[in-house]
Amino acid sequence: MKKYLKSLSLLFVTVFSFCESQNHGEEQVTNITTINQDIENKHLISAEVLLRKINNKEESIIIDVRRTNEYQKGHIPGALNVWRPMYVNEELEYRGMIAPKEKVQALMSNLGVSAGQNVIIYDASGYDASRFWWTLKRYGHTNTMILDGGLTNWVKKGYPVSNEVPSISPTEFSFNGKGSYEMYADLEDVKAAIDDPDIILLDVRSDDEFNGGHIPGSIHLEWINSVNIDSDKKLKSLEELKEIFISKGITADKKIITYCHTGVRAAQSAFVLKELLGFEEVKNYDGSWSEWTHFKMPVESKSINR
Repeated sequence: MKKYLKSLSLLFVTVFSFCESQNHGEEQVTNITTINQDIENKHLISAEVLLRKINNKEESIIIDVRRTNEYQKGHIPGALNVWRPMYVNEELEYRGMIAPKEKVQALMSNLGVSAGQNVIIYDASGYDASRFWWTLKRYGHTNTMILDGGLTNWVKKGYPVSNEVPSISPTEFSFNGKGSYEMYADLEDVKAAIDDPDIILLDVRSDDEFNGGHIPGSIHLEWINSVNIDSDKKLKSLEELKEIFISKGITADKKIITYCHTGVRAAQSAFVLKELLGFEEVKNYDGSWSEWTHFKMPVESKSINR
């Protein structure tokens, strides 16, 4: 793939490339957007490439974001277990908010992560890895990748799983710098967005959740539309994703704020829009529906057509 294109006049430009790199011995991820040409090396990794990294004993921290009992039944060899309570704020009256920086730093230390080290995250739900990825990005650790298709695709390919819990050598992990609010939205951001025609509030919950009440003016597009939910849970092609979002009027000239119940599924949609489709201004509403309703903010109950 060329390092750059002469023109980016189209909203999306999709290049389908699937080749074997003779120099690095790594299989390239398919269907990558030329808006962000290095996406396959920075934020999304295929099962084939991860297997090769494991076999070559390349230095990465692999994080399994599932409940501990699920992790214990079998996980990708070498993976360490993390679950939501470890990286959310449990001191609030409503649940799901991002944990304070110090709590996440302590978690990373206990996982044996060093500053700047490559972290590869996977799940089995299709969205939990994205929330942890978003959490790390918020506090400034950006050398992170999400496994396309997660454990579902890994197992479907017949790749190895293990019950062994790796030994850990704790570190003194510290986030570099102050972090970034680039993809972070709070309650005030969403309140201001309701009457702003340049901002789209994107509700990625289920039809029933949306019909039961949503933030006024929201567009509804359930997160599962972006993945092969009934098969390998891999992300759909860039061409399909482009068509899906454009069909709902979600275009790159707008600012996007995603939300769901606690900002988990919404992190997946934010990842797709920002890192795959190249939207410049995408934020995930941290508190989402949980915070919005806790503070008794306005609710719209107009139902969508089924």
